[in-house]
Amino acid sequence: MNWRCIEVFCFLFLWDQITVQSSHQDPGLAEQHVSKQFDWLISDRGPFHHSRSYLSFVERFRQGFTTRYKIYREFARWKVRNTAMERRGLIRNPVPLMPEFQRSVRMLGRRPSTQQFIDTIIKKYGTHILISGTLGGEEALTMYMDKSKLDRKIANATQSVEALHQLASSYFIDRDGTMRKLHEIQISTNAIKVTETRTGPLGCSTYDNLDSVSSVLLQSPESKLHLQ
Repeated sequence: MNWRCIEVFCFLFLWDQITVQSSHQDPGLAEQHVSKQFDWLISDRGPFHHSRSYLSFVERFRQGFTTRYKIYREFARWKVRNTAMERRGLIRNPVPLMPEFQRSVRMLGRRPSTQQFIDTIIKKYGTHILISGTLGGEEALTMYMDKSKLDRKIANATQSVEALHQLASSYFIDRDGTMRKLHEIQISTNAIKVTETRTGPLGCSTYDNLDSVSSVLLQSPESKLHLQ
């Protein structure tokens, strides 16, 4: 009986030491653990690390442009559908595949290798079946500002920032006039960097050094992609 009491007292003493030590731990460790859960977002393998907007922001930030102002609009132009799909009633046949796609699947056999699957299916049709979608583009004006240079060039930097915001907001009303004024401010003060990005079928700009043109697939409520 005495040994039982000694064991119980020892157990209670050890338990008390464990709880005291855990309560005296640094509370920042818990916060540090939570922050590490999201470190992959900005790591080299994160989804945003290689995006065009992130790389442009990092480059401008290293040059001293700490403020970004962007005005943009989206548009949709074309309805598209996958060439592997047939337009038939979806009730009787939920996945109406084209005969060419069915033949490609049959050619794989029972145990296709990974390379055969890539060459026969993925390289030709992709990894998803796109039933329908809408192609479009975006027109955007991005302005990076170095407020320290604005302070030196202009007496009242607050009013100058508001003036730049008002000037940029008139981009879709008078595009040529707005870009001409912003281009003059960019050359004279060296306190802003202006980038005009027009993705989609809008043609080329008169200011070639401020433009980048590419294709884009919109995912707006009006142009959602339906994946099977």
